[in-house]
Amino acid sequence: MIIMKVCLNSIYVILLLLIMPTITVGQCNNVDDYTALRDLYLSTNGDGWKNRSGWPNRATFLINPTPNTFTNMENWYGIECANSRVQTLNLSSNGLKGALNNTLNSLNFVREIDLSKNALQGEIISNFLNLKNLQKLDLSQNLYSGSVPFGFSNILSLRVLRLSNNKFDGGFPSDFKLMTKLIELNLANNVLSDSLNHIFGNMKNLSSLYLQNNKFYGELPPSIGNLTNLEFLDVSNNELIGEIPH
Repeated sequence: MIIMKVCLNSIYVILLLLIMPTITVGQCNNVDDYTALRDLYLSTNGDGWKNRSGWPNRATFLINPTPNTFTNMENWYGIECANSRVQTLNLSSNGLKGALNNTLNSLNFVREIDLSKNALQGEIISNFLNLKNLQKLDLSQNLYSGSVPFGFSNILSLRVLRLSNNKFDGGFPSDFKLMTKLIELNLANNVLSDSLNHIFGNMKNLSSLYLQNNKFYGELPPSIGNLTNLEFLDVSNNELIGEIPH
């Protein structure tokens, strides 16, 4: 009788374990990250992406404003997580269209964002100002236009900024000279028009600087010689004159 009671209790425990929701240790389902990625999907025609493997569709997102027990963003295409938070967002060449609409500001632990080779346009900087851990931002080969926005210097961890192959015009934002931690800056293939004076002399960590195919004018400033870590420099096809500084 005692043996039968023990067996019944064991069966009861097993049944409970089977019907209880499974929560995986380290599961990537943070509410802030989910909200950011949900908004990204809904604002860039996610159902039309080339690859949306693992992502919920639009209808599912609309009825689920927050993650459920089974949500694991680690299984979504282009997402890498660590310590249950999104670390990398890479949706390059994936058919994203439209504007980001401040969708990404709650990805508080993201380190790399690559949205290159899509059809994004509209506001940029307001999407990234809160991302204090962001080290790499690649928005190249999209449809962005107008002036390069002020505010990138507020992303204190930023090391790589790629804005090439868009339709940016005008000059440098005044805070560019404050971005002293950058190691790569790529503004190639836009319609930028400005002097290079007083911009790059403080960027002493730069190893790669790509400014080709724009309308930069004047002389290369002597301060470019302060870039002692520079390995790659391309200023071809601009309106620069004069001699190369010593």
